[in-house]
Amino acid sequence: MMTVAERAGKYIAAIKAVSGQGGHRETFKVASILRHGFALPTEEAFAIMLKWNESNAIPPWTDHALRHKLESADGSTSSSPYGYLLNDDERPEPSLAPRRAPRERWPECSQEKIIELLKTAPVSLKDFYRDSPARPSDLKCPYEIIDQLFCQGELRNPYLCFGKSVYEAETRQRSDWDGLLESRNWQYIVPNPMKGVEAKTSTGKLSPRAKSNVLERRFIVIECDFTIENHPDLFRVMKELHFTSQDVCTTVLAKLSETARPAIAVNSGSKSIHGWFPVLGASRRAQIEFFRDACELGADPQMAHTNQWTRFPTGIREGSGAVQTVEYFDPDPYLLQF
Repeated sequence: MMTVAERAGKYIAAIKAVSGQGGHRETFKVASILRHGFALPTEEAFAIMLKWNESNAIPPWTDHALRHKLESADGSTSSSPYGYLLNDDERPEPSLAPRRAPRERWPECSQEKIIELLKTAPVSLKDFYRDSPARPSDLKCPYEIIDQLFCQGELRNPYLCFGKSVYEAETRQRSDWDGLLESRNWQYIVPNPMKGVEAKTSTGKLSPRAKSNVLERRFIVIECDFTIENHPDLFRVMKELHFTSQDVCTTVLAKLSETARPAIAVNSGSKSIHGWFPVLGASRRAQIEFFRDACELGADPQMAHTNQWTRFPTGIREGSGAVQTVEYFDPDPYLLQF
């Protein structure tokens, strides 16, 4: 017997999303089917959409765009009951249907501001690496990194959540991770400590990565996903200046460093550099203003969620096999400048 996820993947297999031919509408339809029709958790729905995207979207959507479609589906209304594509014995209570909570509306990316930065204050990946307070090449042990980032102050043995894929999460206390991270096939980490092994999600299911399981916001991670489709003016200037997407990312991180010093920057193993900014003790207002500035410079708004995945330092990116290297590290990350 097929699982719900397998049935959902088969159900959406016939749906095509072609740019200029209602591609937005069809992609939103897929997101709605997965989240509302099959009542799948967000990360499980996202994993299925990633596979569908590879073969059924022309051209394929970015990961950020797919997450936005899922978010939009959660906030939409439907005349069909929640879980209407499930069998009677699988259907959840209507009260568990996702509801969009009031949230901060983050600014759109300003290509003009980024272009101005590239022309007036560029910081290449090479320069960013050179200016690191500690030599990143010395950081090859995952335990050394997580101890520096998480085992500070009173929190000596925190619960930490790692993932081998976007929907394969596991949470353990720091001491219980000994001997388990050397395989380097852990791609993801939640950049905040957790309360325990698992907690309930908004749909009532137990998950190691539930938002309700996050103990506190320790970091804001800035991740930029620049594409020629979404940022054509930026890519034109990048070509003129001979800059890569990673150079743009480090230029953005350097600008944000004027407000808050980053603790670590991680190479995604592809085109982006993820900067971790410590915010423990900073006011919520200061955090919001910082993240709003970051969004104007291309930061992914999804990183506002405390349980959002980010690339794990020293991990291996699935598919390419690229190492997610450390490009910047500050051994004293809790000197807030907010």
